[in-house]
Amino acid sequence: MDMVVDVFLWFFYSTLTASVVALLVMAVQKMFHRRMSARFRHLLWMIVLLRLLLPDFPDSPVSMFHGLPYASDIKRAVLALNPFADGQTSKELPQNSQENVSTPNHFTTMNEKNHGIAKPVLPEQAQQQQAPAASRHGLALQLISLVWLIGSVTIIAALFAYTQKIKRRFRTYKRITDEQTLAVMNNCRRKFRIRQPIPLYTGSDSIGPYVFGILAPRVYLPQAMEKELDHVQLAHVLAHEVAHVKRRDTLWNTLSVLALAIHWMNPLVWLCMKKMKTDGELACDACALEVLGEAEAIPYGLTMIEFLKHASTKQSRQPLLFFFESNDKKEILRRITMIQSFKKGSYRLSAIAVVCVVCIGTAALTHAAQPGAGTIQESHAVSSLAANKKEVLVDAPIRSYTELERAVKVADFPFKVPAALPKGYMLLGIDVGPEDVMKHGSDENKHTGKKRTMVRMYLQKMGNDGEHDYIDGGLEITAIRGGVGLDAAYTEIVKEEELGWPIRDGSIKEMKKETLNVQGVNVLKAAAHREKEVDKYSV
Repeated sequence: MDMVVDVFLWFFYSTLTASVVALLVMAVQKMFHRRMSARFRHLLWMIVLLRLLLPDFPDSPVSMFHGLPYASDIKRAVLALNPFADGQTSKELPQNSQENVSTPNHFTTMNEKNHGIAKPVLPEQAQQQQAPAASRHGLALQLISLVWLIGSVTIIAALFAYTQKIKRRFRTYKRITDEQTLAVMNNCRRKFRIRQPIPLYTGSDSIGPYVFGILAPRVYLPQAMEKELDHVQLAHVLAHEVAHVKRRDTLWNTLSVLALAIHWMNPLVWLCMKKMKTDGELACDACALEVLGEAEAIPYGLTMIEFLKHASTKQSRQPLLFFFESNDKKEILRRITMIQSFKKGSYRLSAIAVVCVVCIGTAALTHAAQPGAGTIQESHAVSSLAANKKEVLVDAPIRSYTELERAVKVADFPFKVPAALPKGYMLLGIDVGPEDVMKHGSDENKHTGKKRTMVRMYLQKMGNDGEHDYIDGGLEITAIRGGVGLDAAYTEIVKEEELGWPIRDGSIKEMKKETLNVQGVNVLKAAAHREKEVDKYSV
């Protein structure tokens, strides 16, 4: 169940960002609809389709999500539902990590200054080490994820059943061997420069004509239409179907169904895929007329009108993209208008159109690049401490974040984080910076130029005595690039504890040290005991 929820959260993030791209495409089409060819419109829908289907995208400084802070921050909402949805996991914390952990003074101060600020609550750690991971998700989220999965499986099953149904139909169809009909088909195929033979089938079904198959496409032509149409009309009909083969529309239609299977909960996606199919039919007409020639536009249009009349009855509709086979008057009028005004060369993409598709695709199919060291911090990723002081850190040696994903991207080395945390703890922030600056203060004059990088997560547990909230414990999780080894780390722990005692609750009474091996990893456990508190370390 945990895997289903994680996939649903990906869908949640993906469908919202894809919706932003879809709205952009619709706005561009609305603004330039009189100057935009059918093929150009269909290509723009391809960008939306890719956004819906691809699992991830690269970062880019030209991403459209730089200019849409709310859209680029959608993933934060997903992380709020599942803080570790990005896949960063590690071994469970030691069994005694649920004990009260004392909070260093600078950590306590940070909490006091951030009092009252809403912070994401981390999932509760299981009471036992072997507790199922699904306990990290709420029941409501699990139910929604299950409903989404059932809907997706249902649509995919319907697509599979439809495909099998058409395959069975073709077993009952008769392959056309009439030389005149085959001559018309071969002539169309040569005009479209298609080397692969396209077999023709016929039968008593009133549906069609239509193309079936992706790798080995076949064309179905009803017996009534084969007998009623003259050679010119037959050439028009077959040219339209061969244009579908040339443009690989059966592939795009299948991918559209898969996109709907994944994003069926989003009504905007249904609208987009319907518009994509409609614009695909217009582009197919344009492709056919580009090959037939401008002089054939009016006769081709008359043939399509006769065909659409034949296809307007409910019995004759071929549900190829069964979710919306549309022959409404508005779409028919659009097709006839386009055919009537067709000019030779309009199907070809101009250099401006290619540049526009590339630019929009680059902006839409990338994520906003995360800020690196030495860059101005984004407003929603500044240190919460700096935000309290009404200032923004610029080119600071320590960079502070409120979400794990940004820290992972900014850090210059891989590190692991806990898959679960002690009950009641919440994330305050994550610092990334040079080790010596983070240990001894943020004053740049104290930066000794060490290349060791440190990532530190701050967590806090709150208590309540019935009248007031109070800090009931703190936890710091630190990762250091280029560590010095367990013995040297213990020496540093002792030194840090000794330096910190004047502002702590008394001097160190006892230092305890223990080494063990956990699943092949050498671990050092240390504890600094004072009068009223204990600092515990696991290295």
